[in-house]
Amino acid sequence: MDGGTVWNINIRSAIEGCLEVVDDLSKITIDIIFCTDGRENQEITETGTTVENYLRYRKIKYVHSGHDELTELLRSYPTVNWRYLFMEPYPGGAGGAKQLDFSPEITWPLQLIGRQHALDALAYGPGYGFDKLLGKIVE
Repeated sequence: MDGGTVWNINIRSAIEGCLEVVDDLSKITIDIIFCTDGRENQEITETGTTVENYLRYRKIKYVHSGHDELTELLRSYPTVNWRYLFMEPYPGGAGGAKQLDFSPEITWPLQLIGRQHALDALAYGPGYGFDKLLGKIVE
C-alpha cells in the first residue's frame, strides 16, 4: 500500500496482496504512522464537552487494540521489513476536541513536533519503533 489511509487499515491483507507480486516477505517494507500518542489517558479533573468526552472514550477503547493487533502481525510476519513506526511521543498533541481544530495555533506546533519525531525515528534507524513495541528495547 503506497500513500495514506486514515481508518481501518488491514495490514494482513496488504501483506497478502504484496505476496501476489513478490515471492519473499523480506521484499515487503512497511512504515506505520499512529496519529495518536498511544499513551494512557490522564485522569480528568473536570467533565469535558460532548465531543471531548467522546474522543476520550474512543482513545481509551483503541489505545491498546491497535498496538495489540500490530504486535500480533509483527510476530506472524517476522521477516517483513518493518521499517519505521511513528507514534506521537511528545506531550502537546492534538488530543480531544483539538483534533477538529485546524487553526495555525494548533497545527503549527504539531508540524514542528512531527518534524522532530521524523528526525528522531531516522536517527534511531529502521526497526527501532517496532522493536520497542515488542519490548525488545526498554528505555
